[in-house]
Amino acid sequence: MSEITWYSRFAIWVGAVVLLVQALAGRGTGFMSFISVVLMAGGLAGFVFGLIWDARAPRPSAQAEPGVLAREPEAVLPRTDEVQAETFVEVAEVEPETSSQAAETVPEDEVTSTARAEPEVQVSVDPAPTPMTLSNRVETEEIASGSVLIGRACVRCGRLLLMEQMAATCPVCRNPQHAACWIENHFRCSTPGCGGRGSLEAPRTSSED
Repeated sequence: MSEITWYSRFAIWVGAVVLLVQALAGRGTGFMSFISVVLMAGGLAGFVFGLIWDARAPRPSAQAEPGVLAREPEAVLPRTDEVQAETFVEVAEVEPETSSQAAETVPEDEVTSTARAEPEVQVSVDPAPTPMTLSNRVETEEIASGSVLIGRACVRCGRLLLMEQMAATCPVCRNPQHAACWIENHFRCSTPGCGGRGSLEAPRTSSED
């Protein structure tokens, strides 16, 4: 609503109030009544003119309400899958170039020296034990129930001696061990610091003792 329309409506209200006061007071027509009629007539004409002016005046496309800030449009963010796809394509395009450049920058002399610097792995194979005929004869025993060797640990492998196993007793330190462990150690005792050795005798059972 324009200022012309507002003031015109105000003049009409003032004229109407003055006429109402004059009628309630019982006064006849006079100067105040004339002023009231002029205000009402002029206000009516101005009100009609203001309406026509407001109708022809151009209006803005969007008017912001007082006290309300205009909201900025939100930025459109790219989708996560699209960003990942673009990143994957960029990485796929960069990686072959990087690998090819790295292969070109390495001189052939460094590659050859690196290949020569690698030490050769040599595997040492112990010769198979062979029976030895010595002056010392090592006692062997097939462990049976009631033998004193049951539950004792083998000096070489650390496992317990059990029934129906073949045990060999060193003639020097008298420590028992499996007969197979004695053979694997080249017919020598596995006790540290012991020099006992010798070929195995025929096995005997615990019942012969």
